[in-house]
Amino acid sequence: MILVIFLSLLPQSRQSLLIGILLGGLYAMMALGLSLILGVLKIVNLAYGETLILGAYVSYYSTQLWGLSSLVSLILVVPILFVFGVFIHRAMLTKILAAGGEPLILLFGLALALQNLMMFLWTPDARSIPSPLTTTIHVEDAAISLMRVVTFIISVLTVMLIRFVMSQTRFGLMVRAAAQNKDAAELVGINTTRVYTLLFGIGCALTGFSAVFTGILFPFNPVSGLAIFLKSLAVVTLAGMGSIGGLVISGLVIGIVESLGGYLIGGGFKDLFTYGLLLIIIIVKPTGFFGRY
Repeated sequence: MILVIFLSLLPQSRQSLLIGILLGGLYAMMALGLSLILGVLKIVNLAYGETLILGAYVSYYSTQLWGLSSLVSLILVVPILFVFGVFIHRAMLTKILAAGGEPLILLFGLALALQNLMMFLWTPDARSIPSPLTTTIHVEDAAISLMRVVTFIISVLTVMLIRFVMSQTRFGLMVRAAAQNKDAAELVGINTTRVYTLLFGIGCALTGFSAVFTGILFPFNPVSGLAIFLKSLAVVTLAGMGSIGGLVISGLVIGIVESLGGYLIGGGFKDLFTYGLLLIIIIVKPTGFFGRY
């Protein structure tokens, strides 16, 4: 009721609400790869943000050097980050876990290495991937970029597709079995190491997929990864561990709260509302909106 009154009194807030909804879809897709890796491997990928920025740079330079459309660059970004993820898991994480080491230290070091490598190669200057759609849609008194609308639709469809794969396919069954009980899964013939490696690669590939849309809508530089990681972690935490479909709801909540909060007190303080909400949810319901553990 308060939200309805607020929107009726302040016409400009309707545009903020629409932007928040559309932004929430992107946040859900941004968090998808992190959610898969965290929900199955029980590892917080601290290099997640830097991996996404790496994908954004691959897309950016493919448009600048080879003249590819930003959306066409997905055929490069997604396979490259899949191979990158498979390599990281097989060459590093598997050995660290087998030796009883701490993967967080490795991933933290990887994040710093990627950040500094990107800084060296591409300088700290901000970049932005050219948008393939420059049309603006007018909804009453609100002007919305068509690219934001397309990104929202693609984001929701992507999350729902991955949810279907994880719940209705043989590979998804193996993933869920490996996540719930690794020893029991191996007893019935599931190669859990292979499943984990493929899943880590898929998580990185999804990161690359979202990187293109993130880089189109927002400028980025080598140090943008931390903010992206924190935002994605907030979405995953609100949705709850193991909840893929819940990412859409938590993404929408964060997008709306952030957008309206920025409208009320200024964009520089919008994260105050986002992480304030996250703190409240953690206190009231530590498992998140839809999490079971």
